[in-house]
Amino acid sequence: MKITDTIKLECEDINHQGMGVGRYQGFLFFVPGLIIGDVAIVEIVELKKNYGFGKIKEILKISPYRIEPACPIYSECGGCSLLSLDYQEQLNLKVRMAEATFNRIGHLKLKVDAIIGMENPFRYRNKALFTFGRIKDEIVCGYYRQGTNEVIPLVDCKTTPHLSTEIALYIKDLANLYGLSVYDNTTDSGLLRQLMLRVNRDGEYMVAMITRDDEIPHCNEIVTELLERYHEIKTIQQIVNRKNSNALIDTEMRTLTGPGVLIDHLMGLSFIVSSQSFFQTNLYQTEKLYKKVIDYAKPQPTDIIVDAYCGVGTMTLIFAAYCRKAYGIEVMSEAISDARDNAKMNNIKNAEFFLGKAELEITKLDSPIDILIVDPPRKGCDQVLLNSIIKQNIKKIIYISCDVATLARDLAYLAPYYKIEGVTLVDMFPHSMHVETAVMMSRK
Repeated sequence: MKITDTIKLECEDINHQGMGVGRYQGFLFFVPGLIIGDVAIVEIVELKKNYGFGKIKEILKISPYRIEPACPIYSECGGCSLLSLDYQEQLNLKVRMAEATFNRIGHLKLKVDAIIGMENPFRYRNKALFTFGRIKDEIVCGYYRQGTNEVIPLVDCKTTPHLSTEIALYIKDLANLYGLSVYDNTTDSGLLRQLMLRVNRDGEYMVAMITRDDEIPHCNEIVTELLERYHEIKTIQQIVNRKNSNALIDTEMRTLTGPGVLIDHLMGLSFIVSSQSFFQTNLYQTEKLYKKVIDYAKPQPTDIIVDAYCGVGTMTLIFAAYCRKAYGIEVMSEAISDARDNAKMNNIKNAEFFLGKAELEITKLDSPIDILIVDPPRKGCDQVLLNSIIKQNIKKIIYISCDVATLARDLAYLAPYYKIEGVTLVDMFPHSMHVETAVMMSRK
């Protein structure tokens, strides 16, 4: 076999990146867009020692799970790698992959109790981040083509509200009208980098233009035209990012109009959301997740609850209604400040927030912890925290994870001391391979 050869391949599975998996003469091939049950002619585009990559040339047999994708550019964008797979089969796939990962990485033979999907798995994202680019002499706005720095022009992203697309395209038109420049990472020059949009449950928008330089030519005209055309826009910001990287760390924030924040609502509480706040992007599914966490925890009025990795305090403040005292711990000072403001705005008196590392802060509490909630970043929990949990002899742990692989690793570490009582998946990002997991554990 060599590159450019064509082979006949039957898709047996889909991997964690959303690529179809098939075997040819005992050799594994990964093919974007191939669905379980498809039989296709595939061109080999890359070969490694034990596996290869291919692209579809022709589908000979169409899988019963294949559907017409709702987005015309989905195969170029790659953001919704499962868009051509029937939604129920997407959910089934995520269950199989989670159980296989628990077994492969954690050597845990766990069964998923349920996966909670969406009734309408579209238009669910309340935050969108688009990138500016240039095609010939025209500024475009959209997403990166998968694996490249090339921007694919936005048509209508099905994961965001239609108005988000409309606002983004209008800002792109204004950028062309006023002759603004676009950032080029090869020369580290140019103005426009990215565009962030947030929308709350009341349909109010925050617009944040991310730029390389301080000054936006015709800034007042752009702001005025946006506000006149879209009354839904309540605040506009500029984020100045001078680094040769899109990571929004150590940036400068400027509010061009409005309060600089939105107020959003979750499970009867109100939360302050800034452009760079960590706030769940699918509130429909977040409510289902949090209700499941409450069901698992079964908090009592006398309980002491700790929410490690608390962010802006959403989980801490929701749990405060069910217990004697709720503590939130977070390493980011901005998030702790937002959490304290959120507690004041909701008039919650029995919640307290600490800035610091969870593994240190939980040892400083006067009262024993009845329930610990951990919702770490993708890398999972620090081993020092896991050791601290074991030493503290905490009765119940609810582990919320956005990465099944690191979850499996951490569960295996805790398994000698804790019994796993329940596992539920929540489909926070339909049409992608991502899934949220909630695990209930009790001390043995």
